[in-house]
Amino acid sequence: LRPMEVPEQRRHILYIEGEPRWEYKFIRRAIDENPAVRVASLLKTTPNKFYRQGVESPDELVNGFPTEELELFRYDALMIGSFEAAALSAEQHDMIREFVSRRGGSLLMLGGRRGLTDGGWGPTSVAEVLPVRLPELDGPSFVREPAHAVLTPAGRTSALTRLAPNEQANEASWGELPDLADFQTLGDLKPGAETLLQAEFQGRTEPLLVAQRYGLGHAYVLATGGTWRWQMQLPHEDQRHETFWRQLLQAAATTAPQPVTLTSERVFYGDESTVVLRAEVRDKTYQPSTDATVSLEVSDGMGPPTAIEMTPVAGERGLYEAAYETTHTGVFRFEAVAKTADEELGRARVAVRREDGVIEHYRVQQNRPLLERLAAATGGSYFAVGDVSRLPEAVSFSEAGSVERQVLDLWNIPIAFLLLLLLKAGEWLLRLYWGRL
Repeated sequence: LRPMEVPEQRRHILYIEGEPRWEYKFIRRAIDENPAVRVASLLKTTPNKFYRQGVESPDELVNGFPTEELELFRYDALMIGSFEAAALSAEQHDMIREFVSRRGGSLLMLGGRRGLTDGGWGPTSVAEVLPVRLPELDGPSFVREPAHAVLTPAGRTSALTRLAPNEQANEASWGELPDLADFQTLGDLKPGAETLLQAEFQGRTEPLLVAQRYGLGHAYVLATGGTWRWQMQLPHEDQRHETFWRQLLQAAATTAPQPVTLTSERVFYGDESTVVLRAEVRDKTYQPSTDATVSLEVSDGMGPPTAIEMTPVAGERGLYEAAYETTHTGVFRFEAVAKTADEELGRARVAVRREDGVIEHYRVQQNRPLLERLAAATGGSYFAVGDVSRLPEAVSFSEAGSVERQVLDLWNIPIAFLLLLLLKAGEWLLRLYWGRL
C-alpha cells in the first residue's frame, strides 16, 4: 500500500483567441465539464473588444490580456490561438516568456491564419520559449488542406496522446480519426524538442504536436486549428476529441508549480525512522523567498498534530529543510505553511508511509555498509567477490564466533589401528632378526 497525493486546488488556464472559429468552440466544450481545470478565455470580436468566458469574477480579465505579472501568474497555463503578436505589447511578450521560465507555467500555441509565423510571433521574445524555430516564409504558413494526424515513436508512449489503453489499440484509434481541417508549417525543431504527432498530407509529413521544457515550465505547439473535425465527423458518443484535449490541457496545467512545494525523499520508508522533507518557497512573483518562516505540521493518526520549524538550506535560496523522527509505523501527513511578516505565501502537503521488517521486499541490492557494520560488531570480516580467495585462510582459525567440541572414541580412529598394526609387525621383525620366533 503506497500513499498517493491528490491535489485539492483547481487549475486555471487562460485562453486567448483572435477570431471566432470552430476550434475555439469545441475546445471550450471539451474542457467545460472537467471540474479539475477551469479555462478563462478572451475571444477577440472586434479590434478593441473581447468576449470573456469562464471568468470567476466580474473583474477578471476586464481590461483584456493581463498587463501585470501578478495577474498573469495566477494562471497555471496559457493557450494562444489564432492571435496576432501585434495585439500585445513587447512588455506583455516578455511577461509570457517569464510566465514559462520563472513561474513554471505552460504555453500552448495553436495553428491559425493569425497564429505562429503568420501572426508575427517569430521576432518576439515569445519565440524563445517555443520548441520550434518559426520560419520566415514569403507566403502564408497556414494551409486549409486536409491532413492526417499520425503518432510518432515518442507519441506512442506519451500519456498526452493516449486514446486507448495499449499501444496497438492506441495507434489504431488514431488511424481511425478523420483528417484535420488544416495545418501550419513549422520550422526546425530546437534541441530537446520532442514531436508527439505528425501531419501527413500529399505524401509528406510535418511536425504537428511538439513539446519541450523551457526554464521551470513547458512549451507546446499544436500546428492546426482543425481538430474540431474529430468531433463533428464522428458519432456524438465518440469521446476521443474530448479525451485528447482534456489530457493535453490537464498535463499543461498540473505541471505548473505552486508558490510553496513540499517534497520528501520518497513516499515509502522501509525500516527507516527518519523522514527528511524539503520545501521550496517563492513569493507572488515566483522569486525565491529568503525571509519566510516555514512551519511543518505533522499528523500521524495517533494523536494531535505536532509542529516543527523548517530551517533554510545553506547556499540554496528559497529552500527549507526539516528531519522528522517517526516513532511508529503507519501513514504520516505533513503540511508546510510559509509566511512572511505581511502575509501567508502558501501551503503544501505530502504524505509518506513507514513500515518495519519489509526492507528486503523493496531493496534486493546488497547493503554493503550494513554488512560491514555487522561483521565489525561480531568480530568478523567483510569479503567482496574479489577477496574470496582469502576466505579459507581467514576462517581456518578465528577468535570470534562459536566453538563446537566433538568427542570421538580413540579405538574407532583408523590411525590408531594402523599404529597398533605397525607395532605388532615391528615386534615380529625383531623376533625374526633375533631368531626367537
